[in-house]
Amino acid sequence: MLVPHDGATPSVLLIGDSITAQNDILPDARMLVGGIAKGLGSPVNGSFGLGNLGHHGAAMEDFMDVSTGSCRFSQRFALLKHVKDNLNGGRWPFTHIWSQGLRNDFSGFASPTTPDEALVLMKQRALAWWTFLAQTFPGIPIIQSTVSTRVTNAPGINYTLLESQEPRPFTAGVALELWNDWLMTTPAPLAMAVDLRKGQRELRADTQFPGQAPVWAQLEFVKSGGGRLSTPLMAGTATATIKIFAGIGPAVGSACYFEPGTASAEIKGTISRVSNNGDGSFTCGLAAPITLSFSHNEGAAFATAPSTDWTHPESVVHEIWAETVRSVKSRISFL
Repeated sequence: MLVPHDGATPSVLLIGDSITAQNDILPDARMLVGGIAKGLGSPVNGSFGLGNLGHHGAAMEDFMDVSTGSCRFSQRFALLKHVKDNLNGGRWPFTHIWSQGLRNDFSGFASPTTPDEALVLMKQRALAWWTFLAQTFPGIPIIQSTVSTRVTNAPGINYTLLESQEPRPFTAGVALELWNDWLMTTPAPLAMAVDLRKGQRELRADTQFPGQAPVWAQLEFVKSGGGRLSTPLMAGTATATIKIFAGIGPAVGSACYFEPGTASAEIKGTISRVSNNGDGSFTCGLAAPITLSFSHNEGAAFATAPSTDWTHPESVVHEIWAETVRSVKSRISFL
């Protein structure tokens, strides 16, 4: 964002939690991180102004308190209001608001009895949040994107298998998919809803209730059968490259997943470049060196993961999101 801002160029206030940017360690040419930010700031379909108010651990309920001294939004709101009133002729320094949040709100609910009961609470919280934004920033179009998947993070789970993943907490299961479907009807007072589920989540039958539960999607490398280490890796020894045999190369921005589903399984390192060696092998350069906790022999299974903690997406997912956001920018301009 730049001040003064006359509104001639779209400028978006992005409000959310840690998922707006955390774990995206591959910044773009403008040094933006996070799929929504990268998409909005990209020159493709015109660069938008951007103010990122993503806050680690934030529930949108926290942002709804703008009283002096409140813990999340009061100082940010005071700054924005000062800009409007004193530096920008009574105009907010943004033309749109994009809400990425609500993940932590939903995670904080006590477990209801059924998905239908959870859905009622989730809708109530979302409507309260959007109404707050509409009343606090009258006339500013509000955009909400889908809330992403979250599953149990525990040793021994093979996350390359959809059936091994268990949504957590209760409101991350069937109720979340129902809520995201409802979101895509663009409930008032929203001006637009954006579906970011493609490439981030897949559906499988829920283990408790009728319906489909969203879990983390398999990356194309995993769907193709993954790979095998072509050289051994020793525990306690730092490495910045991984060499594998595979049918296709892994995606840049994905996390290295060694020996999934075994006692030696570990997820470490983000792939920043991939070279095809022309002999059925690929060399993967890492964004930063890693030191493995286990030794992995030549021929050991190698996969890739879209998340390292099964809450926050890795750069590979942020890039998928950025592509989606770039494709909807023309619609945003006409809101």
